[in-house]
Amino acid sequence: MECLFCKMINGEIMTDKVYEDGDTLAFLDANPSAPGHTLVVPKVHKSNILELSEYELNNLFKTVQKVTEMINKNLKPEGFNIGINHGQIAGSRVPHLQVHIIPRFKDDKGGMIQMVVSNKPKEDNATIASRIMAGEELPDYIKRQIKDYHQEEKKEEAKESEKEKRSEEEKELEEREAELFPPRKNEVNSREFKKKIEEKEEEEEEDIYDKMLKRMRIPN
Repeated sequence: MECLFCKMINGEIMTDKVYEDGDTLAFLDANPSAPGHTLVVPKVHKSNILELSEYELNNLFKTVQKVTEMINKNLKPEGFNIGINHGQIAGSRVPHLQVHIIPRFKDDKGGMIQMVVSNKPKEDNATIASRIMAGEELPDYIKRQIKDYHQEEKKEEAKESEKEKRSEEEKELEEREAELFPPRKNEVNSREFKKKIEEKEEEEEEDIYDKMLKRMRIPN
Protein backbone atom coordinates (compact mmCIF):
# COMPACT_ATOMS: atom_id res chain seq x y z
CA MET A 1 0.00 0.00 0.00
CA GLU A 2 1.40 3.37 -1.04
CA CYS A 3 1.72 5.95 1.72
CA LEU A 4 0.12 9.34 1.09
CA PHE A 5 2.56 11.17 3.38
CA CYS A 6 5.58 9.46 1.81
CA LYS A 7 4.40 10.80 -1.57
CA MET A 8 4.19 14.28 -0.05
CA ILE A 9 7.70 13.91 1.36
CA ASN A 10 9.00 12.78 -2.05
CA GLY A 11 7.30 15.72 -3.81
CA GLU A 12 4.87 13.52 -5.75
CA ILE A 13 1.91 15.31 -4.14
CA MET A 14 1.82 19.04 -3.48
CA THR A 15 1.47 20.19 0.12
CA ASP A 16 1.02 23.52 1.90
CA LYS A 17 4.46 23.23 3.44
CA VAL A 18 5.35 25.47 6.39
CA TYR A 19 8.71 23.90 7.36
CA GLU A 20 11.16 21.25 6.19
CA ASP A 21 14.60 19.97 7.16
CA GLY A 22 16.59 16.83 6.46
CA ASP A 23 14.55 14.64 8.82
CA THR A 24 11.06 16.16 9.03
CA LEU A 25 8.30 17.88 7.08
CA ALA A 26 5.53 20.14 8.41
CA PHE A 27 2.48 21.05 6.32
CA LEU A 28 -1.06 22.31 6.83
CA ASP A 29 -3.77 19.70 7.37
CA ALA A 30 -6.00 19.32 4.28
CA ASN A 31 -9.05 19.20 6.56
CA PRO A 32 -8.07 21.65 9.30
CA SER A 33 -9.77 21.90 12.70
CA ALA A 34 -8.50 25.47 13.12
CA PRO A 35 -6.51 28.09 11.19
CA GLY A 36 -2.89 26.91 11.19
CA HIS A 37 -3.69 23.25 11.98
CA THR A 38 -0.35 21.65 11.04
CA LEU A 39 0.99 18.10 10.72
CA VAL A 40 4.62 17.31 11.48
CA VAL A 41 5.88 13.99 10.07
CA PRO A 42 9.22 12.17 10.04
CA LYS A 43 10.65 11.66 6.54
CA VAL A 44 11.33 8.00 7.28
CA HIS A 45 8.18 5.89 7.07
CA LYS A 46 7.15 5.00 10.63
CA SER A 47 3.63 4.00 11.64
CA ASN A 48 3.76 5.21 15.24
CA ILE A 49 5.92 6.74 17.92
CA LEU A 50 7.10 3.36 19.22
CA GLU A 51 8.97 2.68 15.96
CA LEU A 52 11.15 5.80 16.18
CA SER A 53 14.74 5.70 17.36
CA GLU A 54 15.80 8.19 20.03
CA TYR A 55 17.54 10.27 17.37
CA GLU A 56 14.43 10.33 15.12
CA LEU A 57 12.20 11.14 18.08
CA ASN A 58 14.38 14.07 19.12
CA ASN A 59 14.38 15.49 15.60
CA LEU A 60 10.62 15.10 15.27
CA PHE A 61 9.84 16.99 18.44
CA LYS A 62 12.43 19.67 17.76
CA THR A 63 10.41 20.41 14.64
CA VAL A 64 7.14 20.28 16.59
CA GLN A 65 8.56 22.90 18.96
CA LYS A 66 9.90 25.07 16.12
CA VAL A 67 6.62 25.01 14.15
CA THR A 68 4.61 25.74 17.28
CA GLU A 69 6.81 28.78 17.84
CA MET A 70 6.24 29.92 14.23
CA ILE A 71 2.46 29.58 14.51
CA ASN A 72 2.44 31.28 17.90
CA LYS A 73 4.44 34.23 16.59
CA ASN A 74 2.57 34.78 13.31
CA LEU A 75 -1.04 33.66 13.98
CA LYS A 76 -1.08 34.60 17.68
CA PRO A 77 -3.46 31.90 18.96
CA GLU A 78 -4.39 31.77 22.64
CA GLY A 79 -3.23 28.18 23.09
CA PHE A 80 -2.56 24.83 21.40
CA ASN A 81 -3.62 21.21 21.44
CA ILE A 82 -0.67 19.06 20.38
CA GLY A 83 -1.06 15.31 20.01
CA ILE A 84 -0.83 12.04 18.10
CA ASN A 85 -3.58 9.72 16.87
CA HIS A 86 -1.88 6.36 17.49
CA GLY A 87 -3.73 3.56 15.69
CA GLN A 88 -7.02 3.41 13.81
CA ILE A 89 -9.11 3.24 17.01
CA ALA A 90 -7.54 6.57 18.01
CA GLY A 91 -8.43 8.18 14.69
CA SER A 92 -5.31 7.63 12.59
CA ARG A 93 -6.28 7.46 8.91
CA VAL A 94 -2.83 7.45 7.30
CA PRO A 95 -0.36 4.77 8.49
CA HIS A 96 2.47 7.29 8.81
CA LEU A 97 3.29 8.93 12.14
CA GLN A 98 2.00 12.50 12.35
CA VAL A 99 1.96 15.03 15.18
CA HIS A 100 -0.99 17.43 15.08
CA ILE A 101 -0.43 21.04 16.15
CA ILE A 102 -3.85 22.65 16.53
CA PRO A 103 -3.97 26.35 17.44
CA ARG A 104 -6.73 27.33 19.86
CA PHE A 105 -8.71 30.57 19.75
CA LYS A 106 -11.36 32.08 21.97
CA ASP A 107 -14.88 30.67 21.37
CA ASP A 108 -13.59 28.02 18.91
CA LYS A 109 -15.97 25.44 20.46
CA GLY A 110 -13.11 23.04 21.10
CA GLY A 111 -12.26 21.08 24.25
CA MET A 112 -9.42 19.49 26.18
CA ILE A 113 -7.48 16.42 25.09
CA GLN A 114 -8.98 14.69 28.15
CA MET A 115 -12.42 15.03 26.54
CA VAL A 116 -11.48 12.80 23.60
CA VAL A 117 -12.27 9.66 25.63
CA SER A 118 -14.72 8.95 28.46
CA ASN A 119 -13.68 5.56 29.86
CA LYS A 120 -13.13 5.88 33.61
CA PRO A 121 -10.83 3.17 35.04
CA LYS A 122 -12.28 0.57 37.40
CA GLU A 123 -8.96 0.12 39.21
CA ASP A 124 -7.15 2.68 41.39
CA ASN A 125 -4.20 4.58 39.92
CA ALA A 126 -1.61 2.81 42.08
CA THR A 127 -2.68 -0.58 40.69
CA ILE A 128 -2.64 0.67 37.11
CA ALA A 129 0.76 2.31 37.63
CA SER A 130 2.12 -1.00 38.93
CA ARG A 131 0.79 -2.82 35.87
CA ILE A 132 2.32 -0.26 33.51
CA MET A 133 5.69 -0.56 35.23
CA ALA A 134 5.61 -4.38 35.45
CA GLY A 135 9.02 -5.80 34.56
CA GLU A 136 10.67 -2.38 34.55
CA GLU A 137 13.55 -1.71 36.91
CA LEU A 138 12.51 1.42 38.74
CA PRO A 139 14.76 3.96 40.44
CA ASP A 140 14.70 3.78 44.24
CA TYR A 141 13.03 7.19 44.58
CA ILE A 142 10.12 6.00 42.40
CA LYS A 143 9.76 2.87 44.52
CA ARG A 144 9.66 5.03 47.65
CA GLN A 145 7.00 7.26 46.09
CA ILE A 146 4.84 4.24 45.27
CA LYS A 147 5.30 2.85 48.78
CA ASP A 148 4.46 6.23 50.35
CA TYR A 149 1.41 6.53 48.11
CA HIS A 150 0.07 3.16 49.25
CA GLN A 151 0.69 4.05 52.90
CA GLU A 152 -1.08 7.39 52.54
CA GLU A 153 -3.97 5.69 50.76
CA LYS A 154 -4.34 3.20 53.63
CA LYS A 155 -4.25 6.05 56.17
CA GLU A 156 -7.01 7.90 54.32
CA GLU A 157 -9.11 4.75 54.16
CA ALA A 158 -8.61 4.21 57.91
CA LYS A 159 -9.62 7.83 58.63
CA GLU A 160 -12.78 7.50 56.54
CA SER A 161 -13.65 4.22 58.25
CA GLU A 162 -13.15 5.75 61.70
CA LYS A 163 -15.20 8.79 60.73
CA GLU A 164 -18.08 6.60 59.54
CA LYS A 165 -17.86 4.51 62.72
CA ARG A 166 -18.01 7.63 64.95
CA SER A 167 -20.93 8.96 62.95
CA GLU A 168 -22.86 5.71 63.44
CA GLU A 169 -22.07 5.66 67.16
CA GLU A 170 -23.22 9.27 67.60
CA LYS A 171 -26.45 8.51 65.77
CA GLU A 172 -27.13 5.50 68.00
CA LEU A 173 -26.44 7.58 71.13
CA GLU A 174 -28.84 10.31 69.98
CA GLU A 175 -31.56 7.76 69.28
CA ARG A 176 -31.04 6.10 72.68
CA GLU A 177 -31.09 9.49 74.45
CA ALA A 178 -34.35 10.37 72.73
CA GLU A 179 -35.86 7.10 73.96
CA LEU A 180 -34.75 7.59 77.57
CA PHE A 181 -35.31 11.35 77.77
CA PRO A 182 -38.02 12.34 75.32
CA PRO A 183 -38.20 16.09 74.62
CA ARG A 184 -40.72 17.88 76.86
CA LYS A 185 -40.42 21.40 75.55
CA ASN A 186 -43.58 21.32 73.48
CA GLU A 187 -45.50 19.71 76.31
CA VAL A 188 -44.43 22.46 78.77
CA ASN A 189 -45.33 25.21 76.33
CA SER A 190 -48.75 23.65 75.77
CA ARG A 191 -49.50 23.54 79.51
CA GLU A 192 -48.46 27.17 79.99
CA PHE A 193 -50.62 28.30 77.09
CA LYS A 194 -53.63 26.38 78.40
CA LYS A 195 -53.16 27.91 81.85
CA LYS A 196 -53.11 31.45 80.41
CA ILE A 197 -56.32 30.77 78.48
CA GLU A 198 -58.05 29.50 81.63
CA GLU A 199 -56.93 32.57 83.60
CA LYS A 200 -58.23 34.86 80.86
CA GLU A 201 -61.58 33.08 80.80
CA GLU A 202 -61.92 33.39 84.60
CA GLU A 203 -61.21 37.13 84.43
CA GLU A 204 -63.84 37.58 81.74
CA GLU A 205 -66.41 35.61 83.78
CA GLU A 206 -65.77 37.73 86.89
CA ASP A 207 -66.14 40.91 84.87
CA ILE A 208 -69.50 39.80 83.44
CA TYR A 209 -70.75 38.81 86.92
CA ASP A 210 -69.88 42.25 88.33
CA LYS A 211 -71.75 43.97 85.51
CA MET A 212 -74.84 41.88 86.14
CA LEU A 213 -74.83 42.74 89.83
CA LYS A 214 -74.61 46.42 89.06
CA ARG A 215 -77.64 46.22 86.79
CA MET A 216 -79.69 44.39 89.39
CA ARG A 217 -78.93 46.89 92.14
CA ILE A 218 -82.05 48.81 93.30
CA PRO A 219 -81.52 52.56 93.85
CA ASN A 220 -82.14 53.96 97.39
